[in-house]
Amino acid sequence: MLFDLFKAVILGVVEGLTEFLPCPSTGHLLLVDHFFGPEPEKKAFWDSFAVLIQFGRDPRAADDLFHKAVEDRARHVHQ
Repeated sequence: MLFDLFKAVILGVVEGLTEFLPCPSTGHLLLVDHFFGPEPEKKAFWDSFAVLIQFGRDPRAADDLFHKAVEDRARHVHQ
């Protein structure tokens, strides 16, 4: 259980750090997961975790675009 928590934290940190690189962060997650070694009984869980951890990127990007659109509209109205 403690190892699973450690692995989840490491994968989260890797996802966060590699999100800003010009290459997909999925490959980095797969490499780190491979580094921890095979866990056939938990493969489905970690595959799902790797997919779900990446969903945080999309709402953040949508929120950024929304705020930029609102700011642009506000600037246009005040001109």
